[in-house]
Amino acid sequence: MVTLGCPDLAAAQEAYCRYLHYRRVGGGRVPGELAELWGCNAVAGSEYVLLAPEADERHFVRLLHTEADPGYRSFSRAGWNAAEILVNDTDSLAQSLAGSPFTVVGPPADLSFTDKIRACQVQGPAGEALYLTQVKGAVPGFNLPLTGRTAAHCFVVILASTSLSASKDYYRTRFAVADAPVIGARVTLMSAAHGLPRDHQHSITALTLGDPGYLIEVDELPSAGAGMQAQAGLMPQGIAVVSFSCSSAPDRADRILADAPYNGRRVGLCTGPAGEMLELVYS
Repeated sequence: MVTLGCPDLAAAQEAYCRYLHYRRVGGGRVPGELAELWGCNAVAGSEYVLLAPEADERHFVRLLHTEADPGYRSFSRAGWNAAEILVNDTDSLAQSLAGSPFTVVGPPADLSFTDKIRACQVQGPAGEALYLTQVKGAVPGFNLPLTGRTAAHCFVVILASTSLSASKDYYRTRFAVADAPVIGARVTLMSAAHGLPRDHQHSITALTLGDPGYLIEVDELPSAGAGMQAQAGLMPQGIAVVSFSCSSAPDRADRILADAPYNGRRVGLCTGPAGEMLELVYS
């Protein structure tokens, strides 16, 4: 699950449901125990909406109302910066977004290191960065999913880090994620945020999770930037939290949460070296 801080909750819900064909599967007010777990007590009582792709009971996007941050811009700060959504036709979906709240900022193109993956970058209604990605065939070294849906689930989350090596070490030692090589690749949104040429090669790595087909991409920031910011006790705008099924011990004492999508499971929280918040949902 990816949690997005949204200044306009209704507009974000409408956009995801109308243009990405997601559906509302739940919602309500953030319980105090969850806000306390996040370390954001002021979020208690804030409205949220739970969305899921069509015919999918495993993957979610949670839209959470938060205050607008005039300085928010994807890839200008360390932390979670983008979510990559699996689609069946990147070009057709990009064309269908014309005039929508999703702005195409990186037109469809094959990735710089393989022609088996085609993606475009869009900015969503809360300023969040999304990659809409079509997997066209097998890519050596990866077990990537395919889909026949217009827009399916998030299968990669993108972390901007001031130290790629520190982030790799954290996930390897804390969660037994396998090491991965560092490559150079275009990251259009990061280049734009830091005033670099569009074709600048950034150092990135893709960490494969225990469940095949899911990855954390770590992109090294080209210059030191501030971490995720928000008003005291509130969630930041954009991608604020990513939730994983997990068996590792959390940093903070866990809670049993009754509401969907937890449904009575234990939930803990960890904070990575780039300031990223990880919800650990015990399955």
